[in-house]
Amino acid sequence: MSKESTSTRALEGPRTMSKLIPAYDETRGSGNYPETNGWEAKFGYNYLVHETYIDLEGFNRDGMTCFPESAAIQDPGDYICDNAATRINILDMITTERIPAIQINSWLETDNQVPGMIDTTVDWSQIVWGYWRSMMPQATFQGNAAILLSGNGGTFGSGQATTARKLWVYRFVWLYGSAEGDELVIPASRIILNAVFAQEGEKEFLMRQKRSYELGESY
Repeated sequence: MSKESTSTRALEGPRTMSKLIPAYDETRGSGNYPETNGWEAKFGYNYLVHETYIDLEGFNRDGMTCFPESAAIQDPGDYICDNAATRINILDMITTERIPAIQINSWLETDNQVPGMIDTTVDWSQIVWGYWRSMMPQATFQGNAAILLSGNGGTFGSGQATTARKLWVYRFVWLYGSAEGDELVIPASRIILNAVFAQEGEKEFLMRQKRSYELGESY
């Protein structure tokens, strides 16, 4: 192989990948909150979702496997709703497969289960990383009673190696008790994935792809 062709190929080693999710600041209308900046409002289900992905096609094409090492979310800023009766649940997630938003909503609302748990049709290995939390209005700081504070939360996911061409990045916000005229503020956030890319043996690489295809047919 020539030096020129070698230099254009993806390189093995550690990478820091990230996706920026825009802020949301809108007032609820007679139905649901407006859709803006890539945020979709699911009328009738009372939640907002932002979906994007990290493109791994270049690494996949060169037969490389992604080995996740750590993940995190940066979301500096206040979560605000000017209705003191409103609480919100937030789900941030990186997956190897695209999962229908309505399906994720069904698992959370009906079974209180995040994807990858026992009552869902997603395999644990398909969830690279996830973070669920509940935020509630507070009455301690009376001058800022509209600010929501974290009340509960937890991480989940397998962090398993993958040969997926895309890693899907989701941010869900469920609203409980909101009404017409309520303003909702969600700060901008960045979801970060630290991983190492390396070439495995051909057999191992193909087996990972086969397994990924089989699991992707489950929903």
